[in-house]
Amino acid sequence: MARIVERSEFEPIEPGVYPAELIDYSDTRPDGTPLMSGARFGEPKPQWRFVFEVDLPDEDGRTISAWINKPLSMENIAPNANLALMAQALMPSIAIGADWDLDDLLHKRCRIQVETFKREDGTEGTKIGKYYPLKRDRAEKSEKTATVPF
Repeated sequence: MARIVERSEFEPIEPGVYPAELIDYSDTRPDGTPLMSGARFGEPKPQWRFVFEVDLPDEDGRTISAWINKPLSMENIAPNANLALMAQALMPSIAIGADWDLDDLLHKRCRIQVETFKREDGTEGTKIGKYYPLKRDRAEKSEKTATVPF
């Protein structure tokens, strides 16, 4: 007997800026093969997939992924590389060029800009366009800038 499987429609996240938490990253597919970039611009390159849980007003648990090429070493990351920009938004105190680990970024929060793009087949998709540090809470700001009387 044939089993009918209904295909669910992917509901993209509306473009905008949202708070998000980095909840996972990986450099392999579920079958253990390495993640590689497309060969559109030369040889495929090894990649990481970063999974963010997005804070949406009426939904819980929605995720969006970012695919970022792996650098040759963590010490040789260009300051304007996607990995550096993401890391600095998640952890503003991180020193790009110093020795650090991706695990340091897990469960850190930032704001992400969700954008739409057209795929080669003409369909529309969403991606993370930019990363921003979280805005400090006003109370936290005033607490840090308050003067102490002598």
